Amino acid sequence: MLSPKSDLPNRRRVWGALSGLFVDNNLQSTRDDRVAVLAKSPYSLEELEEILVHEVLPICRWGSDYSSEPHSPIDHAWLESRILRRAKSPFGLLRRLNVGAFSSTVSEEWAATKREVLLARSRSTANGVA
Repeated sequence: MLSPKSDLPNRRRVWGALSGLFVDNNLQSTRDDRVAVLAKSPYSLEELEEILVHEVLPICRWGSDYSSEPHSPIDHAWLESRILRRAKSPFGLLRRLNVGAFSSTVSEEWAATKREVLLARSRSTANGVA
């Protein structure tokens, strides 16, 4: 998988979709939009999870720096700048080893999202859409 900086057009949409896991009050209500973006992305489920765990989670898990209002959308420019700054840090590899864990709510929603991404991709393939 390309580095975040080398793959910005694809990463931006995925970062935005995945960041919703950390701010939305009702994760199920936003799942369809998240699934649509992730299913159309060029990344495998394993790569999407790697992006979630190593790029989005370390920035979004605390939820206080990106907005003054709880549950408001994350500013995508802010998110991108933080992810890219973290990616170029000389301590990036060390940070990858200690990213923390999902909350149970995010973990459950991520599992449901992955199932639906697989379904959406299989429907696209069955309909002849790549």
